[in-house]
Amino acid sequence: MEIAKDQLESPDGYASAIEYLLGRVNYEKSGHRPYSISHYKLDRMSTLLAIIGNPQQRLPTVHIAGTKGKGSTATIIAEIARDAGYRVGLFTSPHFLHIEERFTVDGAFCPPSVLVKLVARLREAEELLEKQCGERLTFFELSTALAWLFFEYSQVDLVVLEVGLGGRLDSTNVCSPLLTIITSISMDHQAQLGDTIAQIASEKAGIIKTQIPVICGARHPDAIAAIHTTAKANNAPYRQIEIDFRAEWRCQTPKETSDSSAQLPHLPSEID
Repeated sequence: MEIAKDQLESPDGYASAIEYLLGRVNYEKSGHRPYSISHYKLDRMSTLLAIIGNPQQRLPTVHIAGTKGKGSTATIIAEIARDAGYRVGLFTSPHFLHIEERFTVDGAFCPPSVLVKLVARLREAEELLEKQCGERLTFFELSTALAWLFFEYSQVDLVVLEVGLGGRLDSTNVCSPLLTIITSISMDHQAQLGDTIAQIASEKAGIIKTQIPVICGARHPDAIAAIHTTAKANNAPYRQIEIDFRAEWRCQTPKETSDSSAQLPHLPSEID
Protein backbone atom coordinates (compact mmCIF):
# COMPACT_ATOMS: atom_id res chain seq x y z
CA MET A 1 0.00 0.00 0.00
CA GLU A 2 1.43 3.39 -0.96
CA ILE A 3 0.71 6.89 0.20
CA ALA A 4 -0.66 9.09 -2.57
CA LYS A 5 1.44 12.04 -3.76
CA ASP A 6 -0.91 14.62 -2.24
CA GLN A 7 -0.61 12.88 1.12
CA LEU A 8 3.15 13.34 1.09
CA GLU A 9 2.64 17.11 1.02
CA SER A 10 2.02 17.28 4.73
CA PRO A 11 0.36 20.32 6.32
CA ASP A 12 1.84 22.40 9.09
CA GLY A 13 1.71 20.46 12.32
CA TYR A 14 2.00 17.00 10.76
CA ALA A 15 5.56 16.39 11.96
CA SER A 16 4.59 17.59 15.43
CA ALA A 17 1.56 15.28 15.48
CA ILE A 18 3.68 12.26 14.53
CA GLU A 19 6.33 13.23 17.09
CA TYR A 20 3.63 13.43 19.76
CA LEU A 21 2.50 9.87 19.01
CA LEU A 22 5.98 8.38 18.71
CA GLY A 23 7.21 10.10 21.85
CA ARG A 24 5.31 7.74 24.15
CA VAL A 25 6.21 4.40 25.66
CA ASN A 26 6.02 1.86 22.84
CA TYR A 27 5.98 -1.73 24.08
CA GLU A 28 6.11 -2.98 20.49
CA LYS A 29 9.75 -1.82 20.36
CA SER A 30 10.62 -2.72 23.91
CA GLY A 31 12.77 -5.75 24.65
CA HIS A 32 10.46 -6.55 27.55
CA ARG A 33 6.75 -6.01 27.21
CA PRO A 34 5.02 -6.11 30.61
CA TYR A 35 1.50 -7.48 30.62
CA SER A 36 -0.31 -6.65 33.82
CA ILE A 37 -3.10 -4.40 35.00
CA SER A 38 -0.47 -1.89 36.16
CA HIS A 39 0.75 -1.42 32.56
CA TYR A 40 -2.31 -2.32 30.49
CA LYS A 41 -5.24 -0.47 32.04
CA LEU A 42 -8.54 -0.86 30.28
CA ASP A 43 -10.09 1.66 32.65
CA ARG A 44 -7.55 4.22 31.42
CA MET A 45 -8.44 3.45 27.81
CA SER A 46 -12.14 3.53 28.63
CA THR A 47 -11.77 6.92 30.27
CA LEU A 48 -9.96 8.33 27.24
CA LEU A 49 -12.62 7.03 24.87
CA ALA A 50 -15.37 8.41 27.09
CA ILE A 51 -13.75 11.85 26.88
CA ILE A 52 -13.79 11.71 23.06
CA GLY A 53 -17.39 10.51 22.96
CA ASN A 54 -17.15 6.70 23.00
CA PRO A 55 -17.01 6.12 19.23
CA GLN A 56 -16.25 2.42 19.89
CA GLN A 57 -19.78 1.97 21.21
CA ARG A 58 -21.46 3.28 18.07
CA LEU A 59 -19.47 1.57 15.33
CA PRO A 60 -20.27 -2.08 14.44
CA THR A 61 -17.07 -4.07 15.00
CA VAL A 62 -15.48 -7.43 14.29
CA HIS A 63 -12.77 -8.08 16.90
CA ILE A 64 -9.95 -10.51 16.08
CA ALA A 65 -7.28 -12.10 18.30
CA GLY A 66 -4.87 -14.99 17.85
CA THR A 67 -1.21 -15.90 17.56
CA LYS A 68 -0.92 -16.14 13.80
CA GLY A 69 -3.24 -15.12 11.01
CA LYS A 70 -5.17 -12.39 12.81
CA GLY A 71 -3.80 -9.61 10.60
CA SER A 72 -4.51 -11.45 7.35
CA THR A 73 -7.92 -12.54 8.65
CA ALA A 74 -8.75 -8.93 9.49
CA THR A 75 -7.66 -7.76 6.04
CA ILE A 76 -9.65 -10.46 4.25
CA ILE A 77 -12.81 -9.71 6.24
CA ALA A 78 -12.42 -6.00 5.58
CA GLU A 79 -12.09 -6.62 1.84
CA ILE A 80 -15.10 -8.95 1.79
CA ALA A 81 -17.23 -6.31 3.51
CA ARG A 82 -15.87 -3.60 1.25
CA ASP A 83 -16.67 -5.66 -1.85
CA ALA A 84 -20.21 -6.07 -0.49
CA GLY A 85 -20.60 -2.30 -0.55
CA TYR A 86 -19.81 -1.37 3.03
CA ARG A 87 -17.47 1.44 4.06
CA VAL A 88 -14.88 -0.33 6.22
CA GLY A 89 -12.36 0.86 8.77
CA LEU A 90 -9.44 -1.53 9.35
CA PHE A 91 -7.11 -1.38 12.37
CA THR A 92 -3.96 -3.52 12.35
CA SER A 93 -0.49 -3.38 13.87
CA PRO A 94 2.40 -2.87 13.75
CA HIS A 95 3.10 -0.50 10.86
CA PHE A 96 6.06 -0.72 8.49
CA LEU A 97 6.79 2.86 7.45
CA HIS A 98 3.89 5.13 8.32
CA ILE A 99 1.68 5.25 11.40
CA GLU A 100 -1.31 5.72 9.09
CA GLU A 101 -0.90 2.11 7.94
CA ARG A 102 -2.54 1.08 11.20
CA PHE A 103 -5.91 2.67 10.46
CA THR A 104 -7.32 2.74 6.96
CA VAL A 105 -10.76 3.29 5.48
CA ASP A 106 -11.53 1.33 2.33
CA GLY A 107 -7.78 0.81 1.96
CA ALA A 108 -6.93 4.53 2.11
CA PHE A 109 -4.70 6.21 4.69
CA CYS A 110 -5.84 9.06 6.88
CA PRO A 111 -4.93 12.33 5.07
CA PRO A 112 -2.27 14.35 6.95
CA SER A 113 -4.58 17.35 7.34
CA VAL A 114 -7.20 15.14 9.01
CA LEU A 115 -4.60 13.40 11.16
CA VAL A 116 -3.35 16.77 12.46
CA LYS A 117 -6.89 17.76 13.50
CA LEU A 118 -7.62 14.41 15.14
CA VAL A 119 -4.32 14.38 17.04
CA ALA A 120 -5.08 17.89 18.32
CA ARG A 121 -8.37 16.56 19.68
CA LEU A 122 -6.55 13.61 21.18
CA ARG A 123 -4.04 15.90 22.90
CA GLU A 124 -6.87 17.81 24.58
CA ALA A 125 -8.50 14.57 25.70
CA GLU A 126 -5.25 13.25 27.13
CA GLU A 127 -4.61 16.46 29.03
CA LEU A 128 -8.00 16.06 30.68
CA LEU A 129 -7.29 12.39 31.41
CA GLU A 130 -3.96 13.26 33.03
CA LYS A 131 -5.73 15.74 35.30
CA GLN A 132 -8.25 13.06 36.28
CA CYS A 133 -5.94 10.05 36.57
CA GLY A 134 -2.42 11.45 36.76
CA GLU A 135 -1.25 9.01 34.08
CA ARG A 136 0.09 9.24 30.55
CA LEU A 137 -1.01 7.01 27.69
CA THR A 138 1.14 4.59 25.73
CA PHE A 139 1.75 4.75 21.99
CA PHE A 140 -0.61 1.85 21.35
CA GLU A 141 -3.39 3.41 23.41
CA LEU A 142 -3.04 6.69 21.53
CA SER A 143 -2.94 5.03 18.10
CA THR A 144 -5.98 2.91 18.98
CA ALA A 145 -7.95 5.97 20.09
CA LEU A 146 -6.82 7.82 16.97
CA ALA A 147 -8.14 4.96 14.85
CA TRP A 148 -11.56 5.23 16.50
CA LEU A 149 -11.61 8.98 15.87
CA PHE A 150 -10.69 8.47 12.22
CA PHE A 151 -13.31 5.76 11.71
CA GLU A 152 -16.03 7.92 13.22
CA TYR A 153 -14.89 10.93 11.19
CA SER A 154 -15.02 8.77 8.04
CA GLN A 155 -18.51 7.49 8.89
CA VAL A 156 -17.63 3.84 8.34
CA ASP A 157 -20.28 1.13 8.33
CA LEU A 158 -18.01 -1.48 9.92
CA VAL A 159 -14.75 -1.62 11.86
CA VAL A 160 -12.45 -4.66 11.68
CA LEU A 161 -10.17 -4.53 14.71
CA GLU A 162 -7.01 -6.58 15.25
CA VAL A 163 -5.78 -7.14 18.81
CA GLY A 164 -2.28 -5.86 19.53
CA LEU A 165 -1.07 -8.22 22.27
CA GLY A 166 -3.00 -10.98 24.00
CA GLY A 167 -6.62 -9.96 24.25
CA ARG A 168 -7.90 -9.67 27.80
CA LEU A 169 -5.86 -6.57 28.67
CA ASP A 170 -5.35 -5.22 25.16
CA SER A 171 -6.35 -1.61 24.49
CA THR A 172 -8.72 -2.75 21.73
CA ASN A 173 -10.73 -4.78 24.23
CA VAL A 174 -13.10 -1.93 25.09
CA CYS A 175 -15.17 -2.28 21.92
CA SER A 176 -18.69 -3.68 21.66
CA PRO A 177 -18.29 -6.23 18.86
CA LEU A 178 -20.87 -7.89 16.68
CA LEU A 179 -18.54 -10.86 16.34
CA THR A 180 -15.26 -12.05 17.86
CA ILE A 181 -12.78 -14.27 16.05
CA ILE A 182 -9.81 -16.17 17.47
CA THR A 183 -7.35 -17.51 14.93
CA SER A 184 -4.65 -20.15 15.45
CA ILE A 185 -2.95 -20.36 18.85
CA SER A 186 0.68 -21.28 19.43
CA MET A 187 3.47 -20.33 21.83
CA ASP A 188 4.02 -16.57 21.70
CA HIS A 189 4.90 -13.83 24.19
CA GLN A 190 5.21 -16.40 26.97
CA ALA A 191 6.63 -13.78 29.34
CA GLN A 192 3.37 -11.87 29.05
CA LEU A 193 0.70 -14.46 28.26
CA GLY A 194 1.82 -17.68 29.96
CA ASP A 195 3.95 -20.76 29.48
CA THR A 196 1.29 -23.09 28.08
CA ILE A 197 -1.04 -23.13 25.12
CA ALA A 198 -4.00 -23.18 27.51
CA GLN A 199 -2.80 -20.05 29.34
CA ILE A 200 -2.13 -18.19 26.10
CA ALA A 201 -5.49 -19.21 24.66
CA SER A 202 -7.25 -18.03 27.82
CA GLU A 203 -5.67 -14.59 27.46
CA LYS A 204 -6.70 -14.41 23.80
CA ALA A 205 -10.20 -15.57 24.74
CA GLY A 206 -10.47 -12.49 26.93
CA ILE A 207 -12.03 -10.68 23.94
CA ILE A 208 -15.13 -12.91 24.12
CA LYS A 209 -18.19 -10.95 25.24
CA THR A 210 -21.48 -12.06 26.77
CA GLN A 211 -23.82 -13.52 24.14
CA ILE A 212 -21.63 -12.27 21.27
CA PRO A 213 -20.87 -14.98 18.67
CA VAL A 214 -17.28 -16.26 18.55
CA ILE A 215 -15.58 -18.14 15.73
CA CYS A 216 -12.61 -20.26 16.77
CA GLY A 217 -9.88 -21.10 14.28
CA ALA A 218 -7.59 -22.75 16.83
CA ARG A 219 -6.78 -26.42 16.29
CA HIS A 220 -4.70 -27.31 19.35
CA PRO A 221 -6.90 -29.27 21.80
CA ASP A 222 -5.76 -27.23 24.81
CA ALA A 223 -6.50 -23.98 23.00
CA ILE A 224 -9.92 -25.19 21.88
CA ALA A 225 -10.79 -26.26 25.43
CA ALA A 226 -9.78 -22.91 26.93
CA ILE A 227 -11.60 -20.85 24.31
CA HIS A 228 -14.75 -22.97 24.42
CA THR A 229 -14.80 -22.74 28.23
CA THR A 230 -14.68 -18.95 28.07
CA ALA A 231 -17.37 -18.87 25.38
CA LYS A 232 -19.64 -21.12 27.43
CA ALA A 233 -19.12 -18.99 30.55
CA ASN A 234 -20.24 -15.96 28.55
CA ASN A 235 -23.13 -17.77 26.84
CA ALA A 236 -21.50 -16.81 23.55
CA PRO A 237 -22.62 -18.73 20.43
CA TYR A 238 -19.58 -20.78 19.38
CA ARG A 239 -18.40 -22.13 16.03
CA GLN A 240 -15.30 -24.32 15.77
CA ILE A 241 -13.20 -24.87 12.65
CA GLU A 242 -13.22 -28.43 11.31
CA ILE A 243 -16.38 -29.15 13.29
CA ASP A 244 -18.90 -26.44 12.42
CA PHE A 245 -17.16 -25.17 9.29
CA ARG A 246 -14.12 -25.71 7.12
CA ALA A 247 -11.79 -23.28 5.41
CA GLU A 248 -9.53 -23.89 2.44
CA TRP A 249 -7.70 -21.87 -0.19
CA ARG A 250 -8.41 -22.37 -3.85
CA CYS A 251 -8.12 -20.28 -7.00
CA GLN A 252 -11.29 -19.06 -8.69
CA THR A 253 -11.81 -17.89 -12.22
CA PRO A 254 -13.58 -14.54 -12.69
CA LYS A 255 -16.72 -16.43 -13.77
CA GLU A 256 -16.69 -18.59 -10.64
CA THR A 257 -16.30 -15.51 -8.47
CA SER A 258 -19.24 -13.71 -10.12
CA ASP A 259 -21.44 -16.81 -9.93
CA SER A 260 -20.64 -17.44 -6.28
CA SER A 261 -23.59 -17.28 -3.91
CA ALA A 262 -21.78 -18.34 -0.74
CA GLN A 263 -23.28 -17.04 2.50
CA LEU A 264 -21.97 -16.76 6.02
CA PRO A 265 -22.98 -19.74 8.20
CA HIS A 266 -25.89 -19.25 10.59
CA LEU A 267 -24.59 -18.87 14.14
CA PRO A 268 -26.43 -20.80 16.85
CA SER A 269 -28.13 -18.85 19.61
CA GLU A 270 -26.74 -21.00 22.40
CA ILE A 271 -23.62 -22.97 23.32
CA ASP A 272 -23.92 -26.65 22.56
